[in-house]
Amino acid sequence: MTNFQRRALTATIFAAVMLVGLFLNMWSFYVLFFVISMGCLWEFLRLTTEENKLRSILVMCVGALFFITKNLATNFIYSETFYLNENSAYPQIINSFFQNNAWLDTFFYVLVFIGLIFELFHKNTKPFQNIGLAVVGVFYTVFPFTLISGLSSEFFLKNVNGFATYPPLSTQIGTSFTPNIVAGILFLTWANDTFAYIVGSKIGKTPLFPRISPKKTWEGTVGGGIMCILTG
Repeated sequence: MTNFQRRALTATIFAAVMLVGLFLNMWSFYVLFFVISMGCLWEFLRLTTEENKLRSILVMCVGALFFITKNLATNFIYSETFYLNENSAYPQIINSFFQNNAWLDTFFYVLVFIGLIFELFHKNTKPFQNIGLAVVGVFYTVFPFTLISGLSSEFFLKNVNGFATYPPLSTQIGTSFTPNIVAGILFLTWANDTFAYIVGSKIGKTPLFPRISPKKTWEGTVGGGIMCILTG
């Protein structure tokens, strides 16, 4: 089996898993991206920080809590149906959300503080560098996945008779789950990556960024970009 065939088989299996997770239901959607974000964070820590399983577990807990508080909790609170009246219940809804989940945010900051103490008193050669990389790792690998709740939720407004309307005095507001935008982004990414690899491997000669990725070329980058536009 050639390198291209192995890549094609791996990509096909990966795409199938992604699409099932995306379109099955809302739970599979979030479980899929939770697993991916945690895997990315673990790999980031493995590549950048001094090896320490306790640190990795602690940072993974911080990342998981960050994902849950900034993504799942936010999306589920808006998945409910609320009634607006002339006094506007919307501010009360938001206040209730932050009050009910304040303990999660508190626990998040406690874990960050514990990590700081761990690095200072543990026998590491570069404690502050490890702290910085851990924090950067959470925002670099987990934070992008916390934004998908906004892309997977479609707000709707309707009156009591079910007709779409701009908010009158008595209106329901809620969200419906839709993975289409996220799936579209994935299709564009796959198109770009696939054709960047094909074009780069066939005619690529000019290095793009050899210090970071020695085999990537300008020819492949342009080829992938063109196919991404055509796919869009």
